[in-house]
Amino acid sequence: MEDQLKSFSMNDFLAFLFPGMLLLFCIFLFLLLTPLSTAIQNLSLGIVTSVIFLAFSYILGVLSSRAIPNIEELIFGGFKKKPDPRSDISLYQFKNDLIKAFKKVFSVENPEEYFRSSTAFYYCRAVLRLKYDRVSYDAEWQNDLYQLRRNSIIPITFLVCDGIAWGINGIQNNQSAWGIALIIISCLIGFFVLFISLPKAMYANRKREARIIFSTFIVAQRLNLLNIKEDIVTKYIYFKQQTGN
Repeated sequence: MEDQLKSFSMNDFLAFLFPGMLLLFCIFLFLLLTPLSTAIQNLSLGIVTSVIFLAFSYILGVLSSRAIPNIEELIFGGFKKKPDPRSDISLYQFKNDLIKAFKKVFSVENPEEYFRSSTAFYYCRAVLRLKYDRVSYDAEWQNDLYQLRRNSIIPITFLVCDGIAWGINGIQNNQSAWGIALIIISCLIGFFVLFISLPKAMYANRKREARIIFSTFIVAQRLNLLNIKEDIVTKYIYFKQQTGN
């Protein structure tokens, strides 16, 4: 966590800070139903409070993201049947071109083996990151959106639980119609978002990210822009010149 706190980027905001803020809001919303409600309502808003809120939100976002894998397996059961877009070549018409390009760039004997998992995707992305910032940015944006949606699973779950808790509170306070309606709406929206909308959007992000990486890799190789050996030699010569060795 110390490494993540050293630098802050858009990825940090989307992947950790925003989900953490939502989760902290959900916790406060639940605490309003407890004896602590008076203390929470009396909190003064200021610079110090805002900084503490943002710091706790970020830390909470980082911690909650580590608990996501187990929950993710539970929620996205239906999407397990679909192949990972990073290992499944969605650009079917370019499948042979991609395999040939991968073989030429990395000089491997059986490139098909690398595409049976996400290994080929990581290889291609690493090369493009070194050479083309814009392509890397476009692909990273899709990854950031994926992380945002992935790390929003726990906050949304808490939000649904808050809706149920407030609904029960309404029933106990002789507002049965309002309480029952809130419980039903919370459950329906929660089910739709967590089990349908969110997994579908996350899968689409992964698919677009893979499409950007693989299609750019093919074009760059065709234009002879991915000569890794030449790049290494050039950088080595430059380093020798600068150091005088």
